[in-house]
Amino acid sequence: MNDYSDLREEKYKSAEWMLDTYKYLRDRGANLLINVSPRPNGELPETVYQRFQEIT
Repeated sequence: MNDYSDLREEKYKSAEWMLDTYKYLRDRGANLLINVSPRPNGELPETVYQRFQEIT
């Protein structure tokens, strides 16, 4: 597939990194944008759901 959104090698930050970064930015009044892209079929990768479960 030649779509730019179809990444063959998905790399995700750890839940620990996400929480540490969020806390750092929150203390400074900033926001954290979590950029996740759906697959060509519109679904999110399972890893995204796992990370969200870990940080909630």
